[in-house]
Amino acid sequence: MNILINGKKEELKDIVTLAKLLEQKEIKAEVVTVELNDKIVEKSKYNNTLLKGDDRLEFVYYMGGGEKIADNILELIGGTPILRLSRIPTSYMADILVKLESFNPGGSVKDRICLSMIQDAEKEGKLKNGSTIIEPTSGNTGIGLAMISAVKGYKCVLTMPETM
Repeated sequence: MNILINGKKEELKDIVTLAKLLEQKEIKAEVVTVELNDKIVEKSKYNNTLLKGDDRLEFVYYMGGGEKIADNILELIGGTPILRLSRIPTSYMADILVKLESFNPGGSVKDRICLSMIQDAEKEGKLKNGSTIIEPTSGNTGIGLAMISAVKGYKCVLTMPETM
């Protein structure tokens, strides 16, 4: 029996339930939401949901992690997941991959940039205990700087230009 999983054709040897398929693929039900033919399947129904030929499955994984407890929010910056878009490209197109930077703690790629700027300034001796970071910003850079400054003990003053 052939089914589509995240846009790719797969052949299943046996008629299986959704729960059995997840087990065969070593996917924990706790880390994925499953769409079957464009409808989300409740986790409580995985054991009773039989798969049929030509079914279309989409596995939407939750954010990675969970195996390690972070000691502070900075450890959670970066390492964001990549998602393959399966409904947009056709068979003759290249895969389209999306980096989900919104999974950073501040919700933006700017978390990564701000952490790098602050770490560089520390290495160069420009930031020391008691330093104040001043930044003209009206968006995600300010959120990232404020979050990282709070963890590292820096004062952070954010200003918004009059032109905003």
